[in-house]
Amino acid sequence: MGDVIRDVRGSGTLYGVNHVGGGCAADTTLGCGTVFSLAPPAGGAGSWAKTTLFAFPTQSNGVTPEAGLYQNAAGALFGTANQGGTSGVGIIYEIIPEFAIPQ
Repeated sequence: MGDVIRDVRGSGTLYGVNHVGGGCAADTTLGCGTVFSLAPPAGGAGSWAKTTLFAFPTQSNGVTPEAGLYQNAAGALFGTANQGGTSGVGIIYEIIPEFAIPQ
């Protein structure tokens, strides 16, 4: 699992990846990995809210994201998955948190 990063825009939200979890057509036991966010509680008290921003669904979409994420100034998240893709050797992906459909 890569490092967790803090939202560069100052919201306090954390972003990270799990190399297993989520649904996956290739492996229903462990899953193919997820990208997630953790939002701080309102007012600073209570539980953080976890949202799965993307669950890698198939080999062609990439699987096992293990490296940490990079976030640009606009808020887009970039990362790599070390398996899958059209050649089977991994992918580079981009997720825009505001447009991600929670899974």
